[in-house]
Amino acid sequence: MKTNFHPRRRIMRDICLTEDPTSGQLTLSAWHVSGGTVALACKVPGTEKMARFYKGVGVGTHLHGTDLRTTGIVARNPGATSSVSALMAHIAHGTTTSPFISLTRSYGVARDYAVNASRAMPTASIPAYVYEIDIDDTHNVSARDPICEIARSVNNLFANISYQHNGDQSYLLGVVDPIGNRARLQAPPPQPKTMGGSSAPSPRLTTELEALVRGLRDAEVLIAGMVPQACVIHRYDEY
Repeated sequence: MKTNFHPRRRIMRDICLTEDPTSGQLTLSAWHVSGGTVALACKVPGTEKMARFYKGVGVGTHLHGTDLRTTGIVARNPGATSSVSALMAHIAHGTTTSPFISLTRSYGVARDYAVNASRAMPTASIPAYVYEIDIDDTHNVSARDPICEIARSVNNLFANISYQHNGDQSYLLGVVDPIGNRARLQAPPPQPKTMGGSSAPSPRLTTELEALVRGLRDAEVLIAGMVPQACVIHRYDEY
């Protein structure tokens, strides 16, 4: 088939470069003087969406003796089923057979975990650590947002009570800080006077509620399986 088109004779009038905010893909569009548009889409290295996370590691804990910058991070049980139930148990109970790795978006939260979870006092010679972790969409990491996943699993208001509680308005302070606010966590919930006032036992703390509150408190993101070594970019000493 014969055509009169010759690429060198096409004169470009306007050129526009746009970026997709989700994928990072760049699209170059050019308008010809004679009309029509040519668009070239490409993903330029370095335009991937990067997210920064942190992980605190306390003195004497199972990851402390390893430099995660050289090994990456592997979950305690990476082959286990990464269900919503396992996700909630990981956050609420800290299970040691979990397929998940806890990361946080907050350096302060990671530092608190590193120092407060240490089994011996961190010192300059034996410090706790906070690792800085950068993950983008080229690393093939399975990241899970616990708040979104738990919320989707408890969206039936007419089912058994899951994340709703029967305490007063200060009860959540005890869930956020069960040591500093233990009295709020254990205080009997108010009851109608016809039922004897406050004779009921402590408010019910479900796994769903505990996981939701602690996930929000810790700005937590879970990684299923492992974090590659290439993602662990820095380590800070804390004592």
